[in-house]
Amino acid sequence: MKVLFISHQARNTGAPLALLQELRIVQNACVDIIPIVLLFEEGSLSDKFREICSVWVYNRWYMRLLRKLRLQSLFFRFQQIDCIYANTVATIGVANEIKGKSQIPIIAHIHESESLAKRYIPNRDGLVRVSKFITVSDFSANNLIDYYGVKKNQIIIQHPFSPWIEPFLENQLTVCDVNLGVSKDTFIIGCFCNGIWQKSPDLLPLVVNNLFKKYPDINCKFVIIGLDEKSDVLYHLKYDLYRLNILDKIIFVGNVNNPLDYHASFDVHLLLSREDSFPLVVEEAALLRKPTVGFKRATGAEEWIREECGIFVPYLDIDLLVEALYKMYSDEALRKKKGNAAYDAIKEMYEKEASLSNVLQTILCINNKNE
Repeated sequence: MKVLFISHQARNTGAPLALLQELRIVQNACVDIIPIVLLFEEGSLSDKFREICSVWVYNRWYMRLLRKLRLQSLFFRFQQIDCIYANTVATIGVANEIKGKSQIPIIAHIHESESLAKRYIPNRDGLVRVSKFITVSDFSANNLIDYYGVKKNQIIIQHPFSPWIEPFLENQLTVCDVNLGVSKDTFIIGCFCNGIWQKSPDLLPLVVNNLFKKYPDINCKFVIIGLDEKSDVLYHLKYDLYRLNILDKIIFVGNVNNPLDYHASFDVHLLLSREDSFPLVVEEAALLRKPTVGFKRATGAEEWIREECGIFVPYLDIDLLVEALYKMYSDEALRKKKGNAAYDAIKEMYEKEASLSNVLQTILCINNKNE
């Protein structure tokens, strides 16, 4: 069977990385699945996709012409596509177009939650042609059930995994502390963040300001990773931090290729996300036995890392978030206990789910039903 996997991008981010893992599982499983990847745009992972299977790049002008001529669905049927696998909500619209009036089933892998999902799928009509859903967490699944009327028995949950987990657990990876240019007794609060609203970069000045205002003698630095040096978000953040006279409390690193090295240098991981279906960065922190501080009912990470692995405070409660950070700062034994629990949790989950069997079985079963 030929399965068309559609990815909105090939960048080094969560959803494309998860798809790459799934394709490798398909490749190694020796099952009767011939994968083809359709990319909306090329990226740093394009060559890795090509190492596994054929890759097509979505030519919008060509496909628009085929759609006008009502030939788009026919084009893909001539390629003998047996199943369409839409990786993220951003690809479901194209999946529906490709399906047309054919009987080709659609599997939708939903990595997003409410706000991102509604940007691409404003109502349930966009999902009615999907046969099966794979989501990354209960947090994401509940959004499908509550806002789109998807039935629970249509949803399979498959937790994704950071690509760093396997080499780390198999001792194939050397992790080294990063020299951040601070004294050894400085408490480091690490935060991976980008410029989108869901990751909450706007909360950073409030958290930093409140922490040093409430605990002026605290010896700590915030290390922020992932904000592009030329982005407007970083420019505006630095403006706020400068006006608050706390710019020197933060080290901005930008994008990195060695996230575990930075986690090794942190004392605690700060997850500022206000909505994040399953942040892989929490897994990476757990690998290095670093506890996470974040908001309750805001991410899928809370489903597996739980309270014994970190501290989660009510949604957007900055005061309690600051208190949680200070508690981690002042209680080393608690910090180590929660960090060890986080490591045990990620190791257990990886051992149970690393085969990604839910994905493979979903593809095989849906094709059998369609025959």
